[in-house]
Amino acid sequence: MEVEKLLKLGVEYLSEYLRVLIATLRSPKLEFEPLRLRVKSRLIAEGREAGDDGSRLNPKLMGFLLVSIFIASILNANVPGRAPAPELMITTVIVVAYWMLLGSLIHVIRGLFTGREPFTRTLSLNLQVLAVIHVMSSLAAFLWGAVTTALGTGEAMAALQNLIGETATRKPVYAYFAVQFLLALIYLPLANRRGHRFGFSRLQGAVSSRALSAALMRAQAALFYAVFFALSLMVVEVSMLNYQANNVLLSQPERGVIARLWEWQEGWWDDPRRLVQMKLDVESLRRQNEALRRDVERLRSDPRTREKSARERLNMARPGEAVVPLD
Repeated sequence: MEVEKLLKLGVEYLSEYLRVLIATLRSPKLEFEPLRLRVKSRLIAEGREAGDDGSRLNPKLMGFLLVSIFIASILNANVPGRAPAPELMITTVIVVAYWMLLGSLIHVIRGLFTGREPFTRTLSLNLQVLAVIHVMSSLAAFLWGAVTTALGTGEAMAALQNLIGETATRKPVYAYFAVQFLLALIYLPLANRRGHRFGFSRLQGAVSSRALSAALMRAQAALFYAVFFALSLMVVEVSMLNYQANNVLLSQPERGVIARLWEWQEGWWDDPRRLVQMKLDVESLRRQNEALRRDVERLRSDPRTREKSARERLNMARPGEAVVPLD
């Protein structure tokens, strides 16, 4: 009975998640209204900052973000040729913090264009849009990786490499950044153009010519989209830096092993001897580790071994003895 309830709850939540995802793709508008806070003290009410509407983020929005990050992590983990990602908890903290900062920056940008939306609504809307962009970009990278893997090394793959380049076909993970840029360029301006009016308000009030007033409106609209074009570039650049930083943080031996593993995975159909060589390398490393483990154990438990190692490696001697080099 409990299992049926859990399944029903999971299906309902998944259907609601997909509804919000599709609705955001169709028209990026806020689906999770912020919750109003009851202010009991007049002192607190008077101490609010300008633009604060006394509300907080909807818990359902936070659930939407967490599910989006979880789904995107699963998709990204199965993209061929992708370097290992950090743990899910670390990824979640980094991504949510980055989205929070980006949403705050967008609120400042909207304020420069006479935006009047409260901070909590602006932040909620952009968190929702960024989560959808993250999921769809991860899905695109996963599907592109599946396509390139299915094509293999035949004539179709060669033609595709000539058309879009070898990097785009051999590294499907870069499809994430390409799709992320396109979606950010489309959905961030669409989501944030609501709630404020275009046009230089003060100048328009002083201008009597309708043509000049319309020109001012078009100029600010062009500036608005130019700013969000630069913002979309920044989103992709930060994502790429984060991805590259995760690779750099791996130690040199780990990078070498991972590189050999991916090299073998990408070319195993060309040279099956790679598998044999990989097994031999693994067996050799295992024997070396076992020998080092035995040496450490003897040094810990056998005084004679410690004395011998000290004499041979450090040229140490007991009191009254003299070290005579023979070479």
